[in-house]
Amino acid sequence: MKELKEYIRSTREENKLTLQKLADISKVDPQIIEDLEEKNMISSDVALLRIARSLKLDPLIILGKGKFKYLETRMKNEEFLSKNSCIKTIYCGSWDSFINYYTQNMFESKDKDLIWRGHKDSNWKLESTLLREYREGGITDDMLIAIIEKFKKSTLGNKERIEMEKIKGNIEKDEELMFWLSLGQHHGLKTPLLDWTYSPYVASYFAYVDSGEASTYRVIYALDSEILNMIIEMTGEDIKIVESENHFNKRLINQQGLFIYGPLDYHLEKWIEENSFINDKVILYKFMIPNSERKTILKLLNKMNINPKSLFPDLTGASNHVNLEIELEI
Repeated sequence: MKELKEYIRSTREENKLTLQKLADISKVDPQIIEDLEEKNMISSDVALLRIARSLKLDPLIILGKGKFKYLETRMKNEEFLSKNSCIKTIYCGSWDSFINYYTQNMFESKDKDLIWRGHKDSNWKLESTLLREYREGGITDDMLIAIIEKFKKSTLGNKERIEMEKIKGNIEKDEELMFWLSLGQHHGLKTPLLDWTYSPYVASYFAYVDSGEASTYRVIYALDSEILNMIIEMTGEDIKIVESENHFNKRLINQQGLFIYGPLDYHLEKWIEENSFINDKVILYKFMIPNSERKTILKLLNKMNINPKSLFPDLTGASNHVNLEIELEI
């Protein structure tokens, strides 16, 4: 095999990546890559592992130090705080190192206040499908009313609509609005809601289930809902954490789901960064987890009964479960 420096440089050039671009993708200091390519010197196995994954190279070959060293390296994480320390980004050596971090640092002390969300692409923002679609014009009250009315009309004869008609006189108007938005959200309707779950494992499923092209890292967010509510109260912003008690929505129940309503004008991560007034408190954890272990992670989650069949308890979920099983067996 070529010397490591030549191997990295040639692979980078084949992928048409400048040194700076590779540094941006792998989230390592450009000087580390320059030292590697010029002097065959690497100061961090963790950085080398990230470089290898960004170039889609076999980490076992790149590390060149045997399987034991690789296993040790993949259990390491690196943490970075945002400017005002309210957002912590954690680059995980593996999904196992993420779970290890969760059980050691969060499960006993923070778990009751944490809600979770998974993203396939690390470049995606924490924003609703409706905001992503209509960012320029914004989301208006008239738009929300139109969405609800059209959705209700489209559900005539549906069993959820029939059940809702029986009880709507006993619930508040805002509660009815969230019922329809949450029901539609779980069946593909574009709404201002952002899905979250109480389970880091369910969030992992949604981060990894899509087999399509993804960034080098998939992302799992953990949000401290107690601190977020304090900030909402201080700012008076029209943002809500919505815990629906809608027993008609089996998907919501099985996914241990809840929603965040708003902000309606820009994404949640930016809003947190600009509105956090609580010193030395991390509100949002952003776990960057390698894309490369997707099949193993989904097989492990399936053993925990976290799969399309359990999370989507209908014929669509059953069909998707079979599709995923076939894919994971190949």
